[in-house]
Amino acid sequence: MLTTMAPLLRGIAIGAFLVIALSVWRSTLSRDAKLTTVLTFLSSAAWALTGSEQSAMLLDHPRLLLWMTFPAAGLFWAFVACVFQDRPLRGLAYAPAALLLLLGIAATWAPPGPDRVLLAVFNLAAAGLCLHAMV
Repeated sequence: MLTTMAPLLRGIAIGAFLVIALSVWRSTLSRDAKLTTVLTFLSSAAWALTGSEQSAMLLDHPRLLLWMTFPAAGLFWAFVACVFQDRPLRGLAYAPAALLLLLGIAATWAPPGPDRVLLAVFNLAAAGLCLHAMV
């Protein structure tokens, strides 16, 4: 039952992420809050879209959408810092997201073997950022 409901639920989540990103973009929030929220929710929508093997095969494994998912944990960290901790964000606040993007792209282009190491480093860095954001 859950297998048949998964595409529907995934579509609802993607729609919600995109509606939130659009509403925040059109809101009167500060520039930092808008930017981090929109980037976080766009990355999350891409993650939800490419997260299933079925949708990845339907879309013919789109690299751009996959690359949009890589900085999700770094963008979430910046989102929490800006929106919930009221910290103004400068360029360096996006450095973790950029590092995750570079690690993810390197892992997709690496040959078998080193790609596992890069993915392990990527996952540890992403988990560390998410844990730091929640503490």
